[in-house]
Amino acid sequence: MAEKGFTLIELLVVLVIMAGLAAVAISRLSGPASGLSIEAAARELVAGLREARSEAIARNREVEFVLDLRSGFFTVGRDGRRNGLSPEIAISMVTARSEQLEDAVGSIRFYPDGSSTGGEIRIEHEAHDYLVAVEWLTGRVSILQ
Repeated sequence: MAEKGFTLIELLVVLVIMAGLAAVAISRLSGPASGLSIEAAARELVAGLREARSEAIARNREVEFVLDLRSGFFTVGRDGRRNGLSPEIAISMVTARSEQLEDAVGSIRFYPDGSSTGGEIRIEHEAHDYLVAVEWLTGRVSILQ
């Protein structure tokens, strides 16, 4: 009479197949994670820029969004807290010459009517990149991919 069940070899083959599938699934999930982190960084920049614009309108005074390209930190307004981006992300900025504060520090200024000095911030990590654009006339902030 034959016994019912699996042999040790059959169980090992199934475990090897499952481990292979798990390795493939993990590698596929880790690829987009960097894309998600750079997208989160772009959204964080947009939120900071929009906060600066809103504050300028609400308080009826100029408000600066200041970005340090070396450290990846940015602040909103004079008393704003420092917000940091991941050090793995490469950052570049195009802004008005008058807003270039230091070698690697620049700002985008928002005015009480909602307009701004305008500019662009590009962030890159691996194969992903985003461009955060600020229109000078309207102060509108948008993400371009």
